[in-house]
Amino acid sequence: MVRDRVVQRGREHPSRKSRKTALDFQGQTNPAKPRKEADRYTLQPAEAVLRILAGLDADLWSDAEALAVPLEIFCSSQVDAGSVCESGWRWGLLARQEAEGRKWYRLAPPSAAADTPPDRYLAVRGDEGVAVNLDAVPFEALETLVLMSDQRPVPGRQPLLLVTPNLVKLGRAADTVAALPLADWLQKNAPAFHQAFETVRRRRGKTILHENLSVARVGDLSLKVALEKTLGSRIVPLGEEFLAFPCGAVAEVKRLVAQMGHVVREAAAHEP
Repeated sequence: MVRDRVVQRGREHPSRKSRKTALDFQGQTNPAKPRKEADRYTLQPAEAVLRILAGLDADLWSDAEALAVPLEIFCSSQVDAGSVCESGWRWGLLARQEAEGRKWYRLAPPSAAADTPPDRYLAVRGDEGVAVNLDAVPFEALETLVLMSDQRPVPGRQPLLLVTPNLVKLGRAADTVAALPLADWLQKNAPAFHQAFETVRRRRGKTILHENLSVARVGDLSLKVALEKTLGSRIVPLGEEFLAFPCGAVAEVKRLVAQMGHVVREAAAHEP
């Protein structure tokens, strides 16, 4: 064990993660080979690590070596404690620091997303969008950004993500998202997001008539996935079976449908 007396290297992930994150962490650390039938007190490695570290005093950290024996007791088998702890850190459930040539872990503290100024992890790139520093962005802030934008990686050595506003996502987002400090910062500092938020406000509650769009009914799941992958952002799912896309992409859609062995049936448009 080690007490708080060194400066942490790397980022300290928030602990208020969703149930899905905890399940993902547990699924990733489950042993590949089935273990012998254990009694009802046997825990999975991820759950065992979280339970053991929850018992540490507030100023204590533990290295993986110290967790090996407790994990074997909790899991009824030998466990690679280092791999489990690293996985927990990557999923944001554990905090990590390095001291004395070793890595030390404990449960991650509550996230400080609301207290972290957006300009510490966001950089406006003109009309291109906003660059997100993945080493610095709080997870709650990243989740909020995903709710209102499209994302793509930025080439280079730094772990950056370029986000651009998505009108469909913004329109579906709750009003509480637009009221968040992060959204307010984007509106004030990023021209693309300012324009997108203004567009959503003008259209809120109105019926929007879309022109030059084609709608296809696709019952085959593999074909639907192929169309979505090929057209990317040019296609919008409408329910379970329908897809909308620009009229200019009709020839491309027909070609892909034929390549996959399906037949296109066209319905004539009715003039008003």
